[in-house]
Parts: sequence; C-alpha cells; structure tokens
Amino acid sequence: MLLSQFDDKIFEQSQAGTTFYGNYYFYNLDKAGGKYSVFTLANATSQDAVAAYGTEIHETILRDIIDPALKLQVTSTPFLLTQKENGVIDAAAGTSSCILFSIAYMMVSNSLISNIIGERRRNVKNQMIISGVSIPAYWISHYLVDLLF
Repeated sequence: MLLSQFDDKIFEQSQAGTTFYGNYYFYNLDKAGGKYSVFTLANATSQDAVAAYGTEIHETILRDIIDPALKLQVTSTPFLLTQKENGVIDAAAGTSSCILFSIAYMMVSNSLISNIIGERRRNVKNQMIISGVSIPAYWISHYLVDLLF
C-alpha cells in the first residue's frame, strides 16, 4: 500500500464517523538490514495514544524478528500531579466554596432583613409594645422564630 492510499483510507475512516486514536504505516521495510521506517499518526487528545501506538509498532517489529506469536503487555500509569497543578485545584476549590458560602449567607440575611423591614412597614413592633410586650421579649421571640423557620 502506498502512502497516498494510506492517507485516503484514513480520510475515509474519518468521514465514516469511526473514532480512532491513531494509525501507523511501515513504508520502508529492510528485514535483511534490520531497518524499519514507520509513519505514525497519533491523536494527541488521548493521553495514552502515543504510548499505545509506540508499543504496537514495537510489538509488530519484534513479531517480525523473533516470533509471530509474541505479545507485549503495557502498563500505563499517569504521572502524579505537580505541586502547581495541586495548587490550582486547591485554589479553584477554595474559590467555589467561598462563592457558595457567600450565596448562602446572602439568602439567610435576605430572609432576616426582609422580615424586619416588613414588620417596620406594618408597625408590628409598635403594636406589640402598646399591647404590653417588652422589647427584649419581642426581639427574643423574633430571633427564635427566625431560627425555627
């Protein structure tokens, strides 16, 4: 297969909607001299594509040289996160929790203040004082109602 045919085949696969993470093509095989020339296309959006296709190419070459039944087994583990990446993650977590807490406090303070403003508009406190309720009893009852509801 020529390289242009290989290119056409890959284009046809991409148009068919087939998802693949790469391909490779041996375009120069010199078994007597031990030279293998490979053209590799690896999709860099997959973190494991380069390692997987590199292993598959090496497996193909070793099968050709040593034994056709040869199988390589690859274990691919990602590197640990760097200190800078951990710092970014921690900063994002801290920022989001600060935003959530501030929204929660805004909602609580909004409900407390709206009740006080509504009572001021209706003169409920003045009516209670005229009826004989002491000011500390009024505020304690107001506080307890806010805690319960």
